Amino acid sequence: MKLGDRIKVIDQEIYGLLIHDHGTEVVIEDEDADLFDCPEDKQLCFKKSEVELAMPKDWVDASFGGVRIYHAKDLAIYVCDNYVEVHDLNIPLSKESFLYRADNWKNVISFVEERAA
Repeated sequence: MKLGDRIKVIDQEIYGLLIHDHGTEVVIEDEDADLFDCPEDKQLCFKKSEVELAMPKDWVDASFGGVRIYHAKDLAIYVCDNYVEVHDLNIPLSKESFLYRADNWKNVISFVEERAA
């Protein structure tokens, strides 16, 4: 995780940008805390073991049943048990549409952000 990453608190619906990293703890700015006037009230501190890298806000969740699929621009992101694949939506799903495969979100998010830019 790096400063500016979108973070999710595990098993909670709390999302925010990582604004401070204190080694074993991180501080995020809660993206749903628009009701607070004081900037410090928007800042929440968690142990690193309590948070994970979150899906970017501009990705569309197209999941159904037990299948997790996200869309970002012209890309489809398929989440499998042990890996994530990125495919080009302009090409019918096949070997030719395959663009990237990784076993962690950080690499997938970086790839998609670079490709969609």
